Amino acid sequence: MTFDDTHAVAHAGLALVGTLSEHLGLEAVVDEHVDLAGRPGYFRPGRKVATLVHAVVPTASTTPTCCGREQRERCWLTG
Repeated sequence: MTFDDTHAVAHAGLALVGTLSEHLGLEAVVDEHVDLAGRPGYFRPGRKVATLVHAVVPTASTTPTCCGREQRERCWLTG
């Protein structure tokens, strides 16, 4: 296996997202304000939201590059 992409990075900014999320207290805020009692997966909603944020942030920055010029008006990030 060869990693020859010049744009690839080792951590892709994930450490920054995780540190910022922890510093802002994202997980604690969601745990305090979201109540999923009685629903499947009710335990620790903040952890679930943090996981989604950590998954979406790195991929969101690369999404517009997949939108060609002719599809730009349909791309939800470039408007």
